[in-house]
Amino acid sequence: MKKIRIGKDIFIRWAILTNGEPVPLQGRDLRLVIIDPLRRRISISVYDTAGHILQFRFLGSEQKSLGVYSFSLWENFGKADMTAVDACNVFELVSTTCQEPTADMESETVEWQSNIQIGIKGASAYEIAVSQGFQGTVEEWLASLKGADGNKGKSAYEVALENGFEGTEEEWLTSLKGADGQDGGILYPTFDISDNMDLIVSVEEPLDEERFEINDEGELIFNY
Repeated sequence: MKKIRIGKDIFIRWAILTNGEPVPLQGRDLRLVIIDPLRRRISISVYDTAGHILQFRFLGSEQKSLGVYSFSLWENFGKADMTAVDACNVFELVSTTCQEPTADMESETVEWQSNIQIGIKGASAYEIAVSQGFQGTVEEWLASLKGADGNKGKSAYEVALENGFEGTEEEWLTSLKGADGQDGGILYPTFDISDNMDLIVSVEEPLDEERFEINDEGELIFNY
């Protein structure tokens, strides 16, 4: 681990592979954090990307604690497809240049490489089946998912025969149709005045007589 005197500006070049490939970092939603020896997190908002290389400075004025420092890089933080990669124990800040490998006045450069996993592919259902003992090709596995054809169910006519109906299917269909119902219209009465000045109510159907009556006040009542 590289030892650097506290207070020196440190230039970091962090090579980030994506699923093992040098995919460019430009345009990606990244969040960079430095973790100090006290586990405090220092957000780095200013950085450059050159292909798959992340470049940034850890200024001497921002260095507060002696000890080992690490980095964390987040992609899509707090969003869908969030992932992260850490660079652990990258360098150690020491109190004097006497503890550095070479004591000089120059700023320091640190280079690191990590691999960030994005969209880690899970096992397919076929792969899981193979791991559980299935032997065969994908096509054979797909064919194994289809069960045998079920028995054909009985028709409504066949069920009717089992329950006592006698006749052809056409006769059974005819039997499903009931007789025509009566007209639901209301037959209104006719009114006349007799020679004795009595009100005469006449109806066409005898059953309709029950729908009409005259109360004690002489009012004609129509019962629906």
